[in-house]
Amino acid sequence: MWLPGHLSVSFLLCLPLLVQLRRQRLLAIYYVGLFALLPDFIHLGPLRMYSHSILGVAIMLIITLGALFISFRPNPLLLVSGAVAAYGHLLADLYIGSIYPFHPFSEEWFQLHQFNSLFNIRVEIVLSSIALVILALAFGFSRLYRSRRELTRSERVNLLLILLPFLVMVVLQGAYYLFMMMQNPWDPLRTVLLLFFLIPLVFSVALLIGEPSLHGY
Repeated sequence: MWLPGHLSVSFLLCLPLLVQLRRQRLLAIYYVGLFALLPDFIHLGPLRMYSHSILGVAIMLIITLGALFISFRPNPLLLVSGAVAAYGHLLADLYIGSIYPFHPFSEEWFQLHQFNSLFNIRVEIVLSSIALVILALAFGFSRLYRSRRELTRSERVNLLLILLPFLVMVVLQGAYYLFMMMQNPWDPLRTVLLLFFLIPLVFSVALLIGEPSLHGY
């Protein structure tokens, strides 16, 4: 799947956890966002077989969640959300894309639907729309934005360290998607999906520039 699909699938899977995290919900959503994209941080060439395997994701989670735990002692539900979101990435790529679940013991890959097909785009638009409606109605973008002030200093630093790599990935994948889109005749559905790249981009930039405490004390 493309980035919006991964974010949507992991968000929906983690929704029961997000509901339980009130004061830390903004931080939790960025945990879900970053870890929903975690396997794509080492996506190129044969490394993709490792990052899109059950064992590979487990190793990546041990390293990243371990570092976050040592540095910030976050709420255990944040760590669980990150783990669920990361394996949600594999689930999404199994449905649309491909994964190598048993690598390095087997190089057999599994795929239910082809990546970047019209079906792919339609599914991601539907999933993204559902996730966006839930996010807007249940949590509210303005409430989430204001809730950054309720975070402790340690949590704000944690948010910054999660937000920055997430933002980089959104920009890189969005630029690649735009490049791929421009190689083909104009398609309204692909243009709609592009908008779902812009939503996390705009909100994340707004957090960075709107709250000085995120980048200095």
